[in-house]
Amino acid sequence: MRTLVSLFLAINLTAVSLSTVPRAAVDLGLLPTAPAPGYMNCPETGEGGDTILNQLKNRSQPAEPSRPTTIDEILHLPSSTQLGHTNPRSDWSPQNLNLVGQFEKTGATVEAYLRRVRQEGKGHCNCERLDLNDFNMWIIANPNSLPAKSVVVEATPRWRGANPNWNLQVLQHLVAQHSRVRITGWLLFDQEHPEQLHATLKQPIIRGTLWEIHPVAKIEVFSNGSGGNSRREVNTAYSVTCWRSHGKGPGFLLNRT
Repeated sequence: MRTLVSLFLAINLTAVSLSTVPRAAVDLGLLPTAPAPGYMNCPETGEGGDTILNQLKNRSQPAEPSRPTTIDEILHLPSSTQLGHTNPRSDWSPQNLNLVGQFEKTGATVEAYLRRVRQEGKGHCNCERLDLNDFNMWIIANPNSLPAKSVVVEATPRWRGANPNWNLQVLQHLVAQHSRVRITGWLLFDQEHPEQLHATLKQPIIRGTLWEIHPVAKIEVFSNGSGGNSRREVNTAYSVTCWRSHGKGPGFLLNRT
Protein backbone atom coordinates (compact mmCIF):
# COMPACT_ATOMS: atom_id res chain seq x y z
CA MET A 1 0.00 0.00 0.00
CA ARG A 2 1.46 3.31 -1.02
CA THR A 3 1.53 5.98 1.62
CA LEU A 4 1.01 9.59 0.76
CA VAL A 5 2.58 12.25 2.92
CA SER A 6 1.94 15.97 2.64
CA LEU A 7 5.01 18.06 3.18
CA PHE A 8 4.86 21.83 3.43
CA LEU A 9 8.13 23.67 2.94
CA ALA A 10 8.44 27.02 4.71
CA ILE A 11 10.95 29.79 4.13
CA ASN A 12 13.31 28.10 6.57
CA LEU A 13 15.45 25.21 5.42
CA THR A 14 13.71 21.85 5.39
CA ALA A 15 15.97 18.87 4.97
CA VAL A 16 14.72 15.66 3.40
CA SER A 17 16.55 12.35 3.47
CA LEU A 18 16.59 10.80 0.02
CA SER A 19 17.18 7.49 -1.66
CA THR A 20 16.33 6.14 -5.12
CA VAL A 21 14.02 7.97 -7.49
CA PRO A 22 10.44 6.67 -7.58
CA ARG A 23 9.37 5.60 -11.07
CA ALA A 24 5.58 5.43 -10.77
CA ALA A 25 4.47 8.83 -9.55
CA VAL A 26 1.91 9.11 -12.29
CA ASP A 27 -0.04 6.20 -10.79
CA LEU A 28 -0.82 8.19 -7.67
CA GLY A 29 -3.32 10.37 -9.50
CA LEU A 30 -1.89 13.63 -8.15
CA LEU A 31 -2.80 15.96 -10.97
CA PRO A 32 -2.40 19.72 -11.24
CA THR A 33 -5.33 22.06 -11.58
CA ALA A 34 -6.29 22.53 -15.23
CA PRO A 35 -7.05 26.06 -16.41
CA ALA A 36 -10.40 27.22 -17.71
CA PRO A 37 -10.54 27.43 -21.55
CA GLY A 38 -10.76 31.23 -21.48
CA TYR A 39 -8.19 33.16 -19.46
CA MET A 40 -8.19 36.85 -18.52
CA ASN A 41 -10.18 37.81 -21.61
CA CYS A 42 -7.57 36.37 -23.96
CA PRO A 43 -9.11 33.72 -26.23
CA GLU A 44 -7.25 30.54 -27.10
CA THR A 45 -6.77 31.87 -30.64
CA GLY A 46 -4.71 34.72 -29.19
CA GLU A 47 -4.36 37.95 -31.12
CA GLY A 48 -2.67 37.97 -34.51
CA GLY A 49 0.02 35.67 -35.79
CA ASP A 50 -0.73 32.02 -36.51
CA THR A 51 -4.10 31.46 -34.85
CA ILE A 52 -3.95 27.68 -35.40
CA LEU A 53 -0.60 27.53 -33.62
CA ASN A 54 -1.94 29.85 -30.90
CA GLN A 55 -4.79 27.45 -30.17
CA LEU A 56 -2.37 24.56 -29.76
CA LYS A 57 -0.18 26.58 -27.41
CA ASN A 58 -3.22 27.57 -25.34
CA ARG A 59 -4.71 24.12 -24.86
CA SER A 60 -6.28 23.79 -21.43
CA GLN A 61 -7.09 20.07 -21.49
CA PRO A 62 -4.94 17.78 -19.31
CA ALA A 63 -2.41 15.90 -21.45
CA GLU A 64 -4.01 12.51 -20.91
CA PRO A 65 -3.16 9.84 -21.61
CA SER A 66 0.50 10.79 -21.88
CA ARG A 67 3.14 8.59 -23.48
CA PRO A 68 6.55 8.19 -21.83
CA THR A 69 9.26 9.53 -24.13
CA THR A 70 12.87 10.69 -23.99
CA ILE A 71 14.81 13.80 -24.95
CA ASP A 72 16.45 11.85 -27.76
CA GLU A 73 13.09 10.75 -29.18
CA ILE A 74 11.81 14.33 -29.17
CA LEU A 75 15.01 15.56 -30.86
CA HIS A 76 14.43 13.09 -33.69
CA LEU A 77 10.75 13.71 -34.39
CA PRO A 78 10.06 14.66 -38.03
CA SER A 79 9.97 18.32 -38.97
CA SER A 80 7.72 20.36 -41.21
CA THR A 81 9.48 21.90 -44.21
CA GLN A 82 7.45 25.12 -43.89
CA LEU A 83 9.16 27.17 -41.21
CA GLY A 84 9.26 30.71 -39.86
CA HIS A 85 6.77 33.46 -39.04
CA THR A 86 5.93 33.80 -42.74
CA ASN A 87 4.60 30.23 -42.88
CA PRO A 88 1.39 30.07 -40.81
CA ARG A 89 -0.28 26.71 -40.65
CA SER A 90 -3.17 27.93 -42.74
CA ASP A 91 -0.68 27.90 -45.65
CA TRP A 92 0.86 24.52 -44.87
CA SER A 93 0.60 21.60 -47.23
CA PRO A 94 -1.57 18.64 -46.18
CA GLN A 95 1.62 16.57 -45.97
CA ASN A 96 3.22 18.87 -43.41
CA LEU A 97 0.00 19.22 -41.43
CA ASN A 98 -0.37 15.44 -41.21
CA LEU A 99 3.31 14.94 -40.47
CA VAL A 100 3.32 17.00 -37.27
CA GLY A 101 -0.37 16.64 -36.46
CA GLN A 102 -0.08 12.95 -35.65
CA PHE A 103 2.28 13.81 -32.77
CA GLU A 104 0.53 16.97 -31.60
CA LYS A 105 -2.48 14.90 -30.60
CA THR A 106 -0.30 13.15 -28.05
CA GLY A 107 0.47 13.94 -24.43
CA ALA A 108 4.10 13.23 -23.54
CA THR A 109 6.01 12.64 -20.30
CA VAL A 110 9.78 13.06 -20.23
CA GLU A 111 12.37 12.83 -17.45
CA ALA A 112 15.26 15.26 -17.75
CA TYR A 113 17.36 17.91 -16.02
CA LEU A 114 16.15 21.49 -15.83
CA ARG A 115 18.91 23.58 -17.41
CA ARG A 116 17.46 27.06 -17.73
CA VAL A 117 14.25 29.06 -17.29
CA ARG A 118 13.34 32.44 -18.76
CA GLN A 119 10.25 34.61 -18.64
CA GLU A 120 9.25 35.61 -22.15
CA GLY A 121 7.77 38.91 -23.31
CA LYS A 122 4.46 39.50 -25.01
CA GLY A 123 3.39 37.25 -27.87
CA HIS A 124 0.53 36.63 -30.27
CA CYS A 125 -0.64 33.54 -28.39
CA ASN A 126 -1.00 35.67 -25.24
CA CYS A 127 -2.84 38.52 -26.98
CA GLU A 128 0.30 40.71 -27.09
CA ARG A 129 -0.15 41.53 -23.41
CA LEU A 130 2.68 42.27 -21.02
CA ASP A 131 0.79 40.73 -18.10
CA LEU A 132 0.49 37.38 -19.91
CA ASN A 133 3.74 35.63 -20.68
CA ASP A 134 5.19 32.17 -21.04
CA PHE A 135 7.98 30.68 -18.97
CA ASN A 136 10.42 28.96 -21.32
CA MET A 137 12.32 26.09 -19.74
CA TRP A 138 15.17 24.15 -21.32
CA ILE A 139 15.49 20.48 -20.40
CA ILE A 140 18.41 18.15 -21.15
CA ALA A 141 19.01 14.42 -20.87
CA ASN A 142 22.26 14.74 -18.92
CA PRO A 143 23.51 17.48 -16.59
CA ASN A 144 26.36 18.40 -18.96
CA SER A 145 24.41 18.33 -22.23
CA LEU A 146 24.87 21.32 -24.52
CA PRO A 147 22.02 23.62 -25.67
CA ALA A 148 22.05 21.89 -29.06
CA LYS A 149 20.73 18.81 -27.25
CA SER A 150 18.03 20.65 -25.31
CA VAL A 151 14.25 20.69 -25.66
CA VAL A 152 12.14 23.73 -24.82
CA VAL A 153 9.07 23.20 -22.62
CA GLU A 154 6.72 26.07 -21.85
CA ALA A 155 4.55 26.87 -18.87
CA THR A 156 1.81 29.14 -20.20
CA PRO A 157 0.02 31.86 -18.22
CA ARG A 158 -3.17 29.80 -18.31
CA TRP A 159 -1.58 26.81 -16.59
CA ARG A 160 0.50 28.95 -14.26
CA GLY A 161 -2.60 30.88 -13.25
CA ALA A 162 -4.24 27.62 -12.22
CA ASN A 163 -1.05 26.44 -10.48
CA PRO A 164 0.54 29.46 -8.75
CA ASN A 165 3.41 27.38 -7.34
CA TRP A 166 4.83 27.35 -10.86
CA ASN A 167 6.45 30.72 -10.31
CA LEU A 168 9.80 32.04 -11.46
CA GLN A 169 11.37 31.85 -8.01
CA VAL A 170 10.60 28.15 -7.66
CA LEU A 171 11.75 27.28 -11.17
CA GLN A 172 14.98 29.26 -10.91
CA HIS A 173 15.69 27.51 -7.61
CA LEU A 174 15.30 24.15 -9.34
CA VAL A 175 17.72 25.25 -12.08
CA ALA A 176 20.26 26.31 -9.46
CA GLN A 177 19.90 22.89 -7.79
CA HIS A 178 20.41 21.08 -11.14
CA SER A 179 17.11 19.37 -10.46
CA ARG A 180 15.93 16.30 -12.27
CA VAL A 181 12.34 16.74 -13.34
CA ARG A 182 9.50 14.90 -14.99
CA ILE A 183 7.53 17.09 -17.40
CA THR A 184 4.11 16.15 -18.77
CA GLY A 185 2.30 18.15 -21.41
CA TRP A 186 1.34 18.43 -25.07
CA LEU A 187 3.81 17.89 -27.90
CA LEU A 188 3.92 20.94 -30.17
CA PHE A 189 5.95 21.83 -33.24
CA ASP A 190 6.69 25.57 -33.05
CA GLN A 191 7.70 26.44 -36.59
CA GLU A 192 8.28 30.10 -35.76
CA HIS A 193 11.85 29.84 -34.41
CA PRO A 194 14.10 28.03 -36.94
CA GLU A 195 16.88 30.59 -36.35
CA GLN A 196 17.38 29.17 -32.85
CA LEU A 197 18.64 25.89 -34.28
CA HIS A 198 21.78 27.44 -35.81
CA ALA A 199 24.65 29.49 -34.44
CA THR A 200 25.13 32.99 -35.86
CA LEU A 201 27.42 35.93 -35.13
CA LYS A 202 24.68 37.31 -32.87
CA GLN A 203 23.61 34.20 -30.98
CA PRO A 204 24.65 30.61 -30.29
CA ILE A 205 22.47 27.57 -30.84
CA ILE A 206 19.58 27.86 -28.38
CA ARG A 207 17.74 24.54 -28.79
CA GLY A 208 18.03 21.19 -30.47
CA THR A 209 14.60 20.99 -32.09
CA LEU A 210 11.49 23.00 -32.85
CA TRP A 211 9.47 20.31 -31.09
CA GLU A 212 8.39 21.41 -27.62
CA ILE A 213 6.20 20.31 -24.77
CA HIS A 214 3.81 23.25 -24.85
CA PRO A 215 1.80 23.73 -22.76
CA VAL A 216 3.27 21.97 -19.74
CA ALA A 217 0.47 20.33 -17.76
CA LYS A 218 2.43 18.80 -14.87
CA ILE A 219 5.84 19.40 -13.26
CA GLU A 220 7.39 16.80 -10.98
CA VAL A 221 10.75 17.12 -9.25
CA PHE A 222 12.91 14.23 -8.14
CA SER A 223 14.31 14.91 -4.72
CA ASN A 224 17.67 13.36 -5.60
CA GLY A 225 18.51 14.98 -8.90
CA SER A 226 21.75 13.07 -9.27
CA GLY A 227 19.93 9.74 -9.30
CA GLY A 228 21.87 8.30 -6.35
CA ASN A 229 21.68 8.50 -2.59
CA SER A 230 21.97 12.11 -1.50
CA ARG A 231 20.61 14.75 0.81
CA ARG A 232 18.93 17.83 -0.59
CA GLU A 233 17.72 20.95 1.14
CA VAL A 234 15.01 23.17 -0.22
CA ASN A 235 14.49 26.65 1.17
CA THR A 236 11.84 28.11 -1.04
CA ALA A 237 8.45 29.41 0.05
CA TYR A 238 6.11 27.02 -1.69
CA SER A 239 4.06 23.95 -0.95
CA VAL A 240 4.66 20.58 -2.49
CA THR A 241 3.27 17.11 -2.14
CA CYS A 242 5.63 14.33 -1.14
CA TRP A 243 5.09 10.69 -1.99
CA ARG A 244 6.76 7.52 -0.82
CA SER A 245 6.33 4.29 -2.73
CA HIS A 246 7.36 0.81 -1.52
CA GLY A 247 10.18 2.19 0.62
CA LYS A 248 11.58 4.39 -2.15
CA GLY A 249 12.63 7.97 -1.61
CA PRO A 250 10.37 10.99 -1.98
CA GLY A 251 9.66 13.05 -5.05
CA PHE A 252 7.73 16.29 -5.27
CA LEU A 253 4.77 17.47 -7.33
CA LEU A 254 4.89 21.24 -7.87
CA ASN A 255 1.15 21.54 -8.19
CA ARG A 256 -1.50 23.48 -6.36
CA THR A 257 -2.00 22.34 -2.76
